[in-house]
Amino acid sequence: MTGGGLSKKTLKLNKKRKAVKTQGAILSKEQRVGKSLPEYKTKTPIERPKPKPRALNETEKRVRALNKKLREIEELQQLEKDGETLDEQQLAKLDSLVEVLAKLEELM
Repeated sequence: MTGGGLSKKTLKLNKKRKAVKTQGAILSKEQRVGKSLPEYKTKTPIERPKPKPRALNETEKRVRALNKKLREIEELQQLEKDGETLDEQQLAKLDSLVEVLAKLEELM
């Protein structure tokens, strides 16, 4: 045997490793044993079907709207706490906190 007593398989593997080192790539385990992997790279992203949104009933819609109002009121409270001056509409929204909470509790 030539090559210092190495088998053909070992010589072939060493040749592949040397080629990979010069290219800067790393062989996967499957490639090292001689199996080729399928090419998965595509030029365009894979389009996945988007789930259809579930239709909301009236109660769910109302709860969402009231939760949105609560978030807005919390933001206004934070602005007021930070020293910002609020206009009439913002102050009216702040005053509606009790009503919004009562409606939300009623729906729940």
